Amino acid sequence: MLDKKLFKNIFSMFSIQGLNYLIPLVTIPYLVRVLGISEFGTYSLILAVIQYFVIFSDYGFNLSASRQISIKIKNIREVSRVFFSVIFCKIAIASLGFIILLISSIFYEVIHEHIFLFVMGYTIVIGTTFYPIWLFQGYEMMQWIAISNFIAKIVGVILIFTLVESKQDIWIALLSQGIVGVFASVIALFKAYQENLLVRIFPSYIDIKEQLRLGWNIFISSFFVSLYTTSVPIILGFTSGAESVGIYTAADKLKQGLQGLIGPVSQAVYPRSNRIMIESRERALRFVKKLGFILVTPIMILSFITTIMSNDIINFAFGSGHSSSSIVLAIIIWIPPVVAIANLLGVQLLLPMGLSKKFSYCYIIVGLVGLPCLLIFSNLYSYVGVAYVALCVEIAIAILFAIILIFECKRFNKGRSDDTVINMHTNKK
Repeated sequence: MLDKKLFKNIFSMFSIQGLNYLIPLVTIPYLVRVLGISEFGTYSLILAVIQYFVIFSDYGFNLSASRQISIKIKNIREVSRVFFSVIFCKIAIASLGFIILLISSIFYEVIHEHIFLFVMGYTIVIGTTFYPIWLFQGYEMMQWIAISNFIAKIVGVILIFTLVESKQDIWIALLSQGIVGVFASVIALFKAYQENLLVRIFPSYIDIKEQLRLGWNIFISSFFVSLYTTSVPIILGFTSGAESVGIYTAADKLKQGLQGLIGPVSQAVYPRSNRIMIESRERALRFVKKLGFILVTPIMILSFITTIMSNDIINFAFGSGHSSSSIVLAIIIWIPPVVAIANLLGVQLLLPMGLSKKFSYCYIIVGLVGLPCLLIFSNLYSYVGVAYVALCVEIAIAILFAIILIFECKRFNKGRSDDTVINMHTNKK
């Protein structure tokens, strides 16, 4: 089950993530120097706003669509039906987002003042709309996504270094980000047709509605996750001041580095988990258990080492005089192994079982409880309180997933036992 093809896909996903880390290290210092700190701030603000539209247009398709494709992989017409239905949905959502952006420019001065730049930045949404990472993910052909991503990112770097020469070129810097996505999409789609992964099908209204329904629970889950993740710096800023934000964020950046190991593995393995689950629930459980040992064990060891050496790590990364960040790091560094366990239980088991609604309910409940807890503990205990709440929230998610999984397995086993008894009585008759 953990074969050469799967490890190749995992490596491909790591290469994408690695490139996403490296490119900013090359381009950001150049952009700060050429644009100036003020224009670079505008550039960063626009990218931050555009990112919300990217999340909006992605909906929950990266998981819902890749699951369907992995299951229907032997039926090219059904795969194509899913593909074109999802693309239609993403175009509609991206168009709606663009209308919202234009309307927002009427009410918000910042957007109105820089509307041309926001439009240039919105080309990023166009690129992600057509980028079929979920198609290749379902086919377990992630190497082509890695190749298209690499070529497009290199083109983007060349565009920035050759065309952005002064602060007046901020629009080129933004447009180049969009061009990268569009270029990557063209390469990936060309490869999809070249490999005969798709045939042309016009989706029906029912097909489109079904894709929106299947992606909804995952989209809602993502929204509620953001309540207790992206809101932390904002809450700390309001309750404890800018210094507390800096202390927490410094530690969080290091935590994210370790947590970044989970995403590539999860994305590469997810289609395989779905396919095995269709064949046999027992095999899927064994597969995820084996994967869990390979994924969680090294992360757990690294978390333990980081806890012991948190002060030295913080001093090495940020210099001396940041002992407060080391306290935070020693707490939140345990979030990655918990998130890894939650991912195995939720993404690799509950979603392939078709339990997306229960999956989303867990995040809704924890999000609604976690947000007020963050506010209270941030006010009472500042960055330390927030660190403990962040860890407890992730533990709560993992526990809820485990409870649902245990209940579903018992129900499944009971149903199978009942069927066996019925068959025995039938045979006797």
